[in-house]
Amino acid sequence: LGSLGSEETAAAKADIYKVTCPKPAVAVRASISGLTAENPARLSIQVSKGGVDTPVIVDATPGDGIASGRPAFLAKGPGVYKVKVNKEKSSVPGIVQYDATISCLDTRGGKVGAKVVIKRNQ
Repeated sequence: LGSLGSEETAAAKADIYKVTCPKPAVAVRASISGLTAENPARLSIQVSKGGVDTPVIVDATPGDGIASGRPAFLAKGPGVYKVKVNKEKSSVPGIVQYDATISCLDTRGGKVGAKVVIKRNQ
């Protein structure tokens, strides 16, 4: 669980996570769901490694607690990935809470232990 924003502003914000995937991991899968219904800010998630970025995946229904769309998926082998959670500028000031699910996967899609550390918390 995480949160973005502040009570004073409706500005766009981003949290950045460092995800370390050990061998035999071959990919990262990440999804986002917004948990704050009273703030209409849309949330999105993106995975990157080695200059390659996934498309931005948007949680289209703010506050429903359900991950929208397909997950972000990037297969660049074991190592360090960056996962960015974005909050778009909103018409309403306030904090938006979210649930980000981040997994390292092996060749069969099984979960492999991931070390996830927040690098920027806004």
